[in-house]
Amino acid sequence: MMKTEVLTPKISDEEYRRLKAVSNSDLTRLRDELFARTRPLNTKALQMGSALHQSVLEPHLEKNWSDQVDVDIVESIKDNLNHFKPFQILRQQAECEVVRVWEDDMTGVLCKGKLDMVCAQGVLADIKTTSCDTAEAFRRICRTYDYDRQVAFYWDSFRNETKLPERFVLFGIQKNFPYQIYTYELLPDDDFVKRGRNKYQSLLKTWKSNHDDKTQRRKWIILD
Repeated sequence: MMKTEVLTPKISDEEYRRLKAVSNSDLTRLRDELFARTRPLNTKALQMGSALHQSVLEPHLEKNWSDQVDVDIVESIKDNLNHFKPFQILRQQAECEVVRVWEDDMTGVLCKGKLDMVCAQGVLADIKTTSCDTAEAFRRICRTYDYDRQVAFYWDSFRNETKLPERFVLFGIQKNFPYQIYTYELLPDDDFVKRGRNKYQSLLKTWKSNHDDKTQRRKWIILD
């Protein structure tokens, strides 16, 4: 079994995309193919989310943002987030946009992930923009959007490490005024995480069974 790799110095987004490993986004595309799901491509929302991530987590990078990005809104959201004490404490001792490459224990599939924040306090954290107007609504959409799968997938990249992260925190930030912030704190044994693990493991089994050595797709077969 390969040892988990943490790729530093940080690689570019293009280099990350070229890594021959399965990402959480790949699993989302596989899920959509299996169940004939179509997702409307909200380019503006995606670009705004990317701009916010860069502004908060990689402020040193050049801001080559699309004209569709409202810079004032991004800055307002960033200011709220940076003054939000729970986030502020974690951010001060975090490494951001951490690329990890690991071999899944069950399938042997090589996986990759880019984690928003790996914090010194034994915490993983991820930033999500949302239209929700309550914390409970945000928690519900975390299940709807398969954030449970992402949380478990990233958490399990540490499975063969000496010390596992103790918590995972999802920060939900409203995209519209007043830019409220919600937190969803998770522990390894929470049902949310277990359900997400079942999701990603099922998809990885299907991925493994339907790819040949050249990673060319055949007809998908759903495996229980």
